[in-house]
Amino acid sequence: MRSTKKKNIVSVLFTSGVLLISGLISGCGKDSDATAQNRDNFRSDTVAVQTQEVEIRDFSRSFRATGTLVARQRAMLRTIVGGLISDVPVDVGDRVEEGDLLMQIREIDYELVLEQTEADLARANAQLEQAEREQERTQRLYENGTASEQDLDQAMTAYNEAQAARLQAVAGRNTAQQNLEDASIRAPYNGVITEREFEPREFASSGEAAIEILNLELLEAELEIPEKYLGLVEDSSQVLVEFESGFEPRTGTIVAISPKVGEETRSFRIRVQVRNDNLELPSGQFISTIMELRNVTDQIAIPQNALVRRDGQSFVWVYNEGIAERRPIREGIQEEQWVLIQNGVRQGEKVITEGKNGLNDNYPVREVSGSN
Repeated sequence: MRSTKKKNIVSVLFTSGVLLISGLISGCGKDSDATAQNRDNFRSDTVAVQTQEVEIRDFSRSFRATGTLVARQRAMLRTIVGGLISDVPVDVGDRVEEGDLLMQIREIDYELVLEQTEADLARANAQLEQAEREQERTQRLYENGTASEQDLDQAMTAYNEAQAARLQAVAGRNTAQQNLEDASIRAPYNGVITEREFEPREFASSGEAAIEILNLELLEAELEIPEKYLGLVEDSSQVLVEFESGFEPRTGTIVAISPKVGEETRSFRIRVQVRNDNLELPSGQFISTIMELRNVTDQIAIPQNALVRRDGQSFVWVYNEGIAERRPIREGIQEEQWVLIQNGVRQGEKVITEGKNGLNDNYPVREVSGSN
């Protein structure tokens, strides 16, 4: 009886063990199937993105830049000599021609000085002639033996001193003559008077600002152009110039292009010139220019929404077999929704256009509907 119970217990234990082992084996199989299935699914942190292919496109477009139109020639005329002002025959807004009198400092004071220096020069000329005759006479006497070497040296010294005195008198006369001329301030070119600082009977010291004159026949503006347009803006090409002040648009000409790109602004400067023969346009106007850039064809291009700018650098995220690859690029001009790319990507590669936020290099990504 006892033996039968032992057999029953062993049988139960054996059966339970078999069931337990079977369950373990069965559980292991399920885990293995789940692992295989997970390998076929994306990671939980995979980002859904939309992509678009890099294309080859032609670019032809206009570019708008703004600036201030100012006179090509502008001068603030200053007094060279001081004195009492006797006449100011012009006023602000007057048109003048080259050589016209603009302001006169009293001349009599400088005329008197000139007369004195001319008298000094005449006296110096007479003394030089006398010293020259004396030197020649002493030379003959010395050759005849009736004058000593000391006498000859003294005559030569007197002659040299007379020459120096004459040179000094000439310089004094020339200075007085120049001062008399400088007492008259005249227009250096055709222009318009824009400032007048003195009235008649006032006193002006030398070096003071007196009259401002602008030559309005030619107006110029310096414009800042982004670096990406360097090489596309051509010298001597024409641009359309528009005014906010109501004047009719005019044609301007690019007369200079700086080859220097600013390190901070990443731009270069050009100078645009506008003719103003009728002097209708005033200086200092704000203008907007439209320039037609040279066409470029067969260029690598990406969609504008694929471009990322960060910390002064431009780059794109390239879709590379389920991985986001950060690719630095050098961008060029933009036309509509496409950006010309000078290097960094190739035709046919896919760039990420949506889902870029938060990506890191080699981050897992997957394409979703809406991609090309």
